[in-house]
Amino acid sequence: MSCVCPACGFSNAPDAVFCANPDCCKALGEFPFVLEEMRAAGRERWHETLAERVAGFIGRPHFFAVHLVWFTVWVTLNTGLVAVVRRFDDYPFGLLGILLSAEAIFITGFLLLNMPRRLRRGNRLSGSPEGCPLAKGGVHAPPAGSACVAVKLRSNGVASRR
Repeated sequence: MSCVCPACGFSNAPDAVFCANPDCCKALGEFPFVLEEMRAAGRERWHETLAERVAGFIGRPHFFAVHLVWFTVWVTLNTGLVAVVRRFDDYPFGLLGILLSAEAIFITGFLLLNMPRRLRRGNRLSGSPEGCPLAKGGVHAPPAGSACVAVKLRSNGVASRR
């Protein structure tokens, strides 16, 4: 008996995880982890939610745009190009350096707080404790030529593409 892809109707092997149709490559089967993840979302601690929001913002172009505007205004005000306020951080902008260092410490902290959560989510999504969907025995990989690439550790500890 074969597993039929609901998206494209392609007939796949019974134990296939991904559709073998090179144009489709959709995941097949039921995914109970989605319900588990939704239930777990209600049990999140406040710092995990905050870390995820901050990490999400850091990864967006808005973060860089805000910093570009901030640096431009800071340098413009402190070089005297605009005499709106008195200079408060003369060149080489030591106060700006201290603020950026403090920001880097907080950003690193938020990213480190968010990392275990993302790893847990990735492990649930992949269905394996190692975090690799191909680590389970007998699982079919996506067809050759698709964007998915598996990494396998050889016995000497060096990663190689498979």
